[in-house]
Amino acid sequence: MEALALCEWTISCCAVMNDIGTAPLQVVGYEGIFGCLAMFCVLLPIVQHTPGQDGSGLHEDSWETWHVGSRTLCCSCNTLVSGVWSRL
Repeated sequence: MEALALCEWTISCCAVMNDIGTAPLQVVGYEGIFGCLAMFCVLLPIVQHTPGQDGSGLHEDSWETWHVGSRTLCCSCNTLVSGVWSRL
């Protein structure tokens, strides 16, 4: 089933590139932008507001995650170092 979905996705990306005349890296960039928008604007709010106990692996509190990550020196340094390291 996953292979069929992957084939359909590949064919649709090729069709978009041929019809519009865009470069492959530009299509990948659009895919990343729209994927992030879908995740942050649709999926994370749905997951955050689903009923359930916190800590059971089904409930996500994005604001608490942001608070812990930005207030913890180790998490902040790790994020900074990995961001800089990926640019090298």
